[in-house]
Amino acid sequence: MSTAIEFEWLSTAYPSLPLFVQPIDAQIDRHWKAVLNTRPACYFLTHEGKCELHAIHGRHRKPLNCRLFPANQFTRSGDILVVGLSTLCPIRLWDDASNDFRIMHADLRSDVAEASDEIALLATILPPGPDGPRLTDELVDGEEWLRDQVFARAGLGLFDYVAVERVCASRGYSLWPDPHECGVQREWATRTFSDTLEFLGASSFINVEHLAAERLIVAFAPRLRIKALSAGRPSAATSKLLGFSSRLILAVAAYIELIAATNRCSISFSTIDDAIRANLPLLLMIAHLDDVPVLADRERARRLNDHAVDEIKCLSKAICDASGANGATLRTVLADLVIQKTDRLRLLRGLTELEPEISWEER
Repeated sequence: MSTAIEFEWLSTAYPSLPLFVQPIDAQIDRHWKAVLNTRPACYFLTHEGKCELHAIHGRHRKPLNCRLFPANQFTRSGDILVVGLSTLCPIRLWDDASNDFRIMHADLRSDVAEASDEIALLATILPPGPDGPRLTDELVDGEEWLRDQVFARAGLGLFDYVAVERVCASRGYSLWPDPHECGVQREWATRTFSDTLEFLGASSFINVEHLAAERLIVAFAPRLRIKALSAGRPSAATSKLLGFSSRLILAVAAYIELIAATNRCSISFSTIDDAIRANLPLLLMIAHLDDVPVLADRERARRLNDHAVDEIKCLSKAICDASGANGATLRTVLADLVIQKTDRLRLLRGLTELEPEISWEER
């Protein structure tokens, strides 16, 4: 994609390009032009795997979306724009011996600032909560502080990271928290992760002390906080959703470790991204295991059950019976209903069909 102004020069330099313009949206089309590729790769990709625009005309002639790549994933909350990295292409620190094009952080920041109006049209909107925009300057400052801690402390593991984030979220970011506070939260994180593995029947073949994707999950944590904010109910307070994000991070970690152990494969950033995209409703269910599910509209849930398999009917009936009566958590409902631990993940996936009808109460 290129901005409309960039497209004027591109269509002059490459006369056949306008034939491949694909309409997007009436509002967006005034600012952006999308080119439909007729080749397996980009229109401007050479046989050597290089960008022809960059190689011949220079970086400044590349469309904005390409100049920003891989930093071309946008989320907007109020006046705050979050720029995330795409996982479609591997990224590594620049090496003087490399033949690749070098991407400079300062260039990316400059391009984003100059084209903020155009970028805002492509950004995913993070709906506000009852207390205003989900993202604030204070939260952004906190994320930057956490990021700096991750880079400064190469040995910072998943449970330590979650512990620090939970302590700082409650009392502010700027100083490394008290060791005792961190110890309490680290114990909570380790126990929550271990309980999830046990619940899914994976505790016997995953070593909590030697996780395959620990640092990758830590690097992915800011995205998961955005996911938690965007997936939460509009009526939920931002502070509550941020607290829930810690459990989502641990749920994703357990799921990724399960993938690595059962498939005996290495994990990359794109592996995690693909798993989240394909399984976010399931991962949210795993993160809610220790909450009490309440079916807001039981009659509608029963009607939905008419099209569900028998196991899901039994599960939603068990939730209906447990709602309000004894405050049973989702973990308890499933444990009582499903004997085989290997079946629980499958039933959780089936239960995602009822997710819009479920509200959650903290135990």
